[in-house]
Amino acid sequence: MKVVFITSDFPPGKGGISTLSKNLAETIGPKVYSFEIHVLFCKNKREEVDSEFKIPIHRSGTKSVFVNLLYVLKLCYRNKFSKTIYQTPNLFPVGFFIVVGCFIFGGFSVIHSHGTDFLSKLARSVVKKLKAMTLRLADKVIFISESTKTEVLKELKLKNEKVEVVYCPVLKGKAISKTERENARERLKINDEDFIIIRVGNLVFRKGDHLIIQALSKLPEKIKLFMVGDGPERNSLKNLTRSLGLENRVYFYGRVSDTFEYYNVSDLFIMASFYDRKEGDIEGLGIVILEAEGKGLPVIVADSGGMPEAIEKGETGFVFAENDSDDLAEKILDIYQNKDLQKKFRENGPEFVRDKFNSEKIANQYLEIYSKLLNKND
Repeated sequence: MKVVFITSDFPPGKGGISTLSKNLAETIGPKVYSFEIHVLFCKNKREEVDSEFKIPIHRSGTKSVFVNLLYVLKLCYRNKFSKTIYQTPNLFPVGFFIVVGCFIFGGFSVIHSHGTDFLSKLARSVVKKLKAMTLRLADKVIFISESTKTEVLKELKLKNEKVEVVYCPVLKGKAISKTERENARERLKINDEDFIIIRVGNLVFRKGDHLIIQALSKLPEKIKLFMVGDGPERNSLKNLTRSLGLENRVYFYGRVSDTFEYYNVSDLFIMASFYDRKEGDIEGLGIVILEAEGKGLPVIVADSGGMPEAIEKGETGFVFAENDSDDLAEKILDIYQNKDLQKKFRENGPEFVRDKFNSEKIANQYLEIYSKLLNKND
């Protein structure tokens, strides 16, 4: 079985697509006879073998749309006499390149959709039509949550047998130990009585970070917020922090190379994203939620997009009403005031992630998808 995985982002790049690409590669790569990774739209053209899992990585070395299209077509041409699976986490334009290549030279296309990539209202009409065509021509469409599947299928009719929900695999990690936590808090000079909330990711309006700051203003002073990440909303969020007199309780750390230290010192993770229907921007699932739970942090997420699917309500954390800072404040207070609840969430989180987002189980789901595609015309 040969799988050619094509992506627009891969480590050392940062972000959701990069993380998902690496996790999928590490999950699927060792399970198939031939697996290779091709990274498009990158500046440096080079070939390498990943030191961790010994899989060849090829980088196109150009930002040109036309040259990257030719790159994919050459791949498909090279494999035209073999049954090859072409998979991408990028609906457009990489997914479009793949379905064109498979249409001309053969092969099977497995295209992921995260929701916003299709639902976005910012795309020009011609791009929207090309995205719809990509999903219709794909041999298999993978959604990362039931929520994104539901929202996309409201706008685009696809055959049931073409559609699959496969969650993001989470690679093995370990919960934060008491000693690690104590040492990290000492290094960052955090008082024992301080209760630290952490949020991680790009500072964009749809992430709802203003809701966390608004909620914080209604809570005891010992509760503080670590903002890890950067983006266009940074200044607006800083202004909101100042207007609410929270300068000594909200800390902006910007982009960091390693979030582990910040998770180590934290007591609670929050993701407050909301569905921006005007722009068609939705949170597909939230890999950072899974990372936080896997490290044993209690979590609170908004009732929006695929986020509620990333937690076990009442067992690993809480879900608050979308866009409701009052409800968020109540949920934070419930956890802050209840040590037994904190302990329960910390213990349940890693086990929940290992079970529902188990990389071995998800690898087997993909192998079954591949086998059905390869055998459907036999």
